Amino acid sequence: MSESLAFYFSLLIVFVLFIVRTSKNLHSNIIHQIAYGITAFFDVTPLGRILSRLSQDMSTIDFMLPVAVVNFLYMGFLLLATLAGIGLGVWKIFLALLPLVGAYFGLQIFFRKTNIEVQRLESLSRAPPISHLSSTLNGMDTIRSFSALESFVKINDKHLDHNNVEKFALKYIISWYGLRLDMIGAAIILFVFGGITLTRIFGGLDAGSAAIALSYTSGFTALLSTFSVFCSDLEIRMNAVERFWEYKKVIQETQNPHAILPQPEWPSEGHIEFKDFSFKYLNGPLVLKNLNFIIPAKSKTAVVGRTGAGKSSLFQGMFRISEPAYGTILLDGVDYTSVPISYLRSKLAIIPQDPTLFMESLRYNLDPFDEYSDEDIWNALDLVQLRDVVMGLKDKLSERCEENGSNFSVGQRQLLCMARAILKKSSILLLDEATASVDVETDGIIQSTIRTAFRDCTVITIAHRLNTIMDNDLVLVLDKGSIAEYDSPVNLLDQKGQFYSMVQATGPSSAQYLERIARGEISVLQHLSNESSLSIATPQAKKLKQKKSKRTSKKIKNR
Repeated sequence: MSESLAFYFSLLIVFVLFIVRTSKNLHSNIIHQIAYGITAFFDVTPLGRILSRLSQDMSTIDFMLPVAVVNFLYMGFLLLATLAGIGLGVWKIFLALLPLVGAYFGLQIFFRKTNIEVQRLESLSRAPPISHLSSTLNGMDTIRSFSALESFVKINDKHLDHNNVEKFALKYIISWYGLRLDMIGAAIILFVFGGITLTRIFGGLDAGSAAIALSYTSGFTALLSTFSVFCSDLEIRMNAVERFWEYKKVIQETQNPHAILPQPEWPSEGHIEFKDFSFKYLNGPLVLKNLNFIIPAKSKTAVVGRTGAGKSSLFQGMFRISEPAYGTILLDGVDYTSVPISYLRSKLAIIPQDPTLFMESLRYNLDPFDEYSDEDIWNALDLVQLRDVVMGLKDKLSERCEENGSNFSVGQRQLLCMARAILKKSSILLLDEATASVDVETDGIIQSTIRTAFRDCTVITIAHRLNTIMDNDLVLVLDKGSIAEYDSPVNLLDQKGQFYSMVQATGPSSAQYLERIARGEISVLQHLSNESSLSIATPQAKKLKQKKSKRTSKKIKNR
């Protein structure tokens, strides 16, 4: 008895350790695949589906699948032992049961195929409610502003109804299968009991064999039903593994095995040359076509064009979000495709249109790799005029950022991203319409910082407001992925091409003002200062500014 218990517990420990190790390796591998997957995967895969895989499916694999495997093996061996007992008792009658056994396995195959598909549909219908709820909560302010809450509730109810349809379909299939399984089990019992009775009447079966067959047959229907349930349950749990394993096929970012590691200070100058550069997204058409141009070191270059011209794709290509279809980019004379992709990205600084802050301390958001001192961080905050704001916080640099940085305004988040770029000390800075969603005052701070903190850097700006780039050294005009014009703002205005048309489209007075900026008669900072003064002078702007300062002081008091 003690030896049996020791063997059982030893087997249990080995089984548990095997499960823990397997689950850990599976989760780590999938996290790695997702983290290093191409960005196109995140564009086409809903966030709710990824969360469902990594939470509910992982929980199924960790807790429910091992129990399902143990139950299946236990009931499987018990069923084989029962069939062996019946066969030993009345083997002649047992041979006649083969058609019923065949009918059982046929029913099992039919049920499995249907059950797996319905279970898959139920799992897929579980992700839309999660995604919709997540997006609704993130955009709650906008939804309430447009009084669209009721429509979003109806959409949520529609998703839940669809999920409930699949759940009820799953229950109905199990009920249908259980009824027919009971019918087959009853037929087997009837056949065995009838066969034993007839055989005993004609004297072809002894009492002991009949007793063995009857004792095993009495519980056969319940055993068969339980085994079928456990078999179905195992397949359902294995669905989680199948869905989880799909992410093993996520296409990974290209890693060049022959990549070289340049000098630590590379790129020190910031000289950029596009050579026959063509770029496309996964399985899509070319969005940038044969670009050939040079951005001199330490110059300020603006990229303008209509919607869909390829402005943001230019930045995507520089960061190698997808590999170039043809051609390459030379950074200080080095082919950027020959550099490890992580090293390349670490050498470029970007200030995006939608600033991102993580749910960590303010210091972590500015210096995630703990590379700079507090003094450096405070100096960076001073340059973007946020020192007083951070000093007013309860925990200062240790202040925790809320989800999406909601405890800071959009302008403050943008300035924090700029402080992050200042700390990085990169020789190349990319601005992806960084001032598109900020007020005039914040725009002025950003433009002033660019012209002071980044005066020795190569700055490429995707322009939304033409007034902020009229004093740039060069302007690149894109049209349908190709270069339409590339020259200084003054020369482009004199050529009266696409850039000239874009300036004229702002209106006669504005176009005249922009031309004065391009010709150096007035500075961008002076222009923004005038706009800021005019906006503050209006009564509506005064009221708005008072409300904004009250909300800010209230937030600080609450902390």
